[in-house]
Amino acid sequence: MLQRSALIFWLAVILVFPVETRFALGMKQEDDDWTYIGKSKEGVKLYYSPDRTVERDSLIQAWFKGIHPDSDKNISHNISLHEFNCPKGTHRYIQGTLYRRDGSTRNFNKPSAWEYPLPNSVAEMEFRQVCPKVTRRKNVKP
Repeated sequence: MLQRSALIFWLAVILVFPVETRFALGMKQEDDDWTYIGKSKEGVKLYYSPDRTVERDSLIQAWFKGIHPDSDKNISHNISLHEFNCPKGTHRYIQGTLYRRDGSTRNFNKPSAWEYPLPNSVAEMEFRQVCPKVTRRKNVKP
């Protein structure tokens, strides 16, 4: 009887402990595929989800997450879907959710107009992540 109890105990330790350890140590979990890509001038840490990126024809849709610094008393983080037209060098916002520190959220579901990313902006950082092979030439008319 003691051997059976010991066997059950050790099986539980082997099966459960690694999972609990992963959560406790904050290690990457299988459904957490966000890749750090940089930080904005305001201190927002930016992440990209390559596993959720979809390419349709000449357009690419990609998810991004921004973790706001503790100094931002209102916003905790945001998650948004952006669409990129790499050959044309343009992007637009599709949808997203803003998560506030008080637990409330705000959803945005209206696509924006197509725009060129501003130099040294978050949009340019995201564009370079999704469209790394595109080089923008000077004095090219849209």
